[in-house]
Amino acid sequence: MKTATDNPITLSGKVDKVIFSNAENGYTVLQLLPLNKGEDKITVVGYFSESFSTQQVTFHGRWQEHPLHGKQFLALVCEQISPNLPVEKFLVEYIDGVGPSYAKKLMQKFGDDLTRILNEAPERLKEVPGVGEQRFKQIMTSWKQQRASHQIILFLTSHGLNFSQAAKVSKRYGHHTIEKIEENPYCLFEDIEGIGFQTADNLAIKLGFSPEDPRRLHGALIYLLQQATRDGHCGLQLEKLIYKGMQLLNVARDPLMLAVNVASEKEAMISDSVFGEPCVFLPLLWQQEQVIAQGLKRLMSVPLEIKQDALEKILNQIIEAEQLPLTTEQQTALMAALQAKVFVLTGGPGVGKTTLIKILMQFFTKQKMSLALAAPTGRAAKRISESTGHPAKTIHRLLEYDPITSSFTHHAKMPLPYDVVVVDESSMLDVPLCASIVQALPESSRLIFVGDIDQLSAVGPGDVLKSLIASEKIPFFSLKTIFRQAASSQIIVNAHRVNQGLMPQVDKNGIRDFFLIRAHPEEQQHKIIDIVANSLVQRFGFDPLNDIQVLSPMNAGPLGVDNLNIVLQQKLNPPEDYKTEMKHLGGVLRVDDKVIQIVNNYEKNIFNGDVGRIASIDLSLRKFFVVFDKHKVEYQFKEMEQLRLAYAISVHKSQGSEYPAVVVVLSMAQRIMLKRNLLYTAMTRGKSCVVVVGEPEAIFCAIKRGEVTKRVNKLEEWLRND
Repeated sequence: MKTATDNPITLSGKVDKVIFSNAENGYTVLQLLPLNKGEDKITVVGYFSESFSTQQVTFHGRWQEHPLHGKQFLALVCEQISPNLPVEKFLVEYIDGVGPSYAKKLMQKFGDDLTRILNEAPERLKEVPGVGEQRFKQIMTSWKQQRASHQIILFLTSHGLNFSQAAKVSKRYGHHTIEKIEENPYCLFEDIEGIGFQTADNLAIKLGFSPEDPRRLHGALIYLLQQATRDGHCGLQLEKLIYKGMQLLNVARDPLMLAVNVASEKEAMISDSVFGEPCVFLPLLWQQEQVIAQGLKRLMSVPLEIKQDALEKILNQIIEAEQLPLTTEQQTALMAALQAKVFVLTGGPGVGKTTLIKILMQFFTKQKMSLALAAPTGRAAKRISESTGHPAKTIHRLLEYDPITSSFTHHAKMPLPYDVVVVDESSMLDVPLCASIVQALPESSRLIFVGDIDQLSAVGPGDVLKSLIASEKIPFFSLKTIFRQAASSQIIVNAHRVNQGLMPQVDKNGIRDFFLIRAHPEEQQHKIIDIVANSLVQRFGFDPLNDIQVLSPMNAGPLGVDNLNIVLQQKLNPPEDYKTEMKHLGGVLRVDDKVIQIVNNYEKNIFNGDVGRIASIDLSLRKFFVVFDKHKVEYQFKEMEQLRLAYAISVHKSQGSEYPAVVVVLSMAQRIMLKRNLLYTAMTRGKSCVVVVGEPEAIFCAIKRGEVTKRVNKLEEWLRND
């Protein structure tokens, strides 16, 4: 994208229409009506923390020429001319005795003069109908207590933050807010959830920060490293970090290199290398990878006392009692697992991983060894518990997370009381969670990782399972042979075909548990709705809400999670007079809606990825209840941002889960996400039925793109180093 000019320009007008807005990062495209009548509408693009109505706005930025869309105004700073809004909202949120109706009455009566009236002539409030002596005293007592907060919120909203952001900042920093922000506004994106770097940077520009201010450079580098963790990296190559910084800030290379060096000296960042290539890391992740490597070496340094004959005797007794004829491959894997302090068992669907876990559990039980079975998510823990008959917990519950201290109860100084810990679905393990497990184990413990390295990597930073295997320092076994029973399932056979880079096959004469539905983009949405609401229900008797899960590679777009949820909600749970609704992210949530938790909530014991149904909504008390696996959880309205509709979810969110039926959406419009491991992961979520809906070229594209982005991390290297 070429920049026509870098000279700052001011542009004022009224917002005519918002063309596009990304709720996650604030990127917005809108049309502006200039104040000078007769001028054409102007396309404005930028990252904004606020929403827009038709009020007057002023943008500061520059013109640019987009290769496809032509001339645009790139807004770096936005000022909305709406002086009443923060005051009115402040009254409702902070002042006792003032609800929405009284706030409106006060604003209509006094307008912009209301703040002065409250401070200098408060008796005039009684001129508003309904404000008697009791309400007056209530308002004034509250105003005196909250006056400082009002000044802070006015300061923040006048510098580009919206009201809710300003309220969060004021609550976090208290009376020192203005002082702290003027000293370094870039603390906002690190400290305050919902405020990104662009918002902090816009505020800094308004405060007069120069483009090469060290605080700006440092903030940008931290932001870029944080963004890298969202892509699964523990750090970034130095050259890539510098390049991204130059692009983000429009500054030269040398100031950024200096900023990296200064931050490294202060240990705010770690300059290191990965197999010889200079890289930069966030300190905590760098330390956590060390914790994993050192912890695993610590466990393996304590030898096992193994009596081969006794071991084989007990194993044979278990196998005979359970009538489980094992292949030579499985027997080899079992013996390897039982002779290692740390072990990795990997393999695809239908190769017998769960069978081996059951036998291992029985072996350790016969040996009177205490053991724990865990998984990264609640659904994964429930699934392995049902499969093995042994109780399983999420890793967070195993380590006993304490929401008061924001830490785990079990750690190096208070280790877990188990001789053996088995972690299923280990491909989902990120670096922080794995570090927490490893350091909570005493030297005498055994640790067994079980997972499928061909699935999608963890959503969080790191590539733990692959790093353990690649290091060649951790004993592991990869199961390859598909069980005879599993070989009759088209789901399993086709999952393995996809994993090998082959197109799936549909056996029309055999067991029908796998379907390929070819559909062009314009008809895909209609076909998905018909499959979920009609075909799978009529043919197999599936419950569309409880049994069927739609999976899409992306959140955005016509066939993305967000849009599919809107149309599926309308079809599967339409509005009814008896179903209470509440506004949610531009749409609604209503009773009976299927929802997914998107953040960990330790106080409620509900975790990212847990799926439930809305049981009831109380509009008067502003609270609602969601049932998760027969467990009823109360939410306040202000907590509804923790939930999203779940008729459709992303493939990444489905990791560790299994559903009776899945409908997988693939489209060339989602090309950037189409990869073999994504399709493989999606297909292996289905237990009884998998339907892939998409363009033939999209399916082919996903299968042929077998390359996996190498995540920047040091775990493999540290494990290799003696």
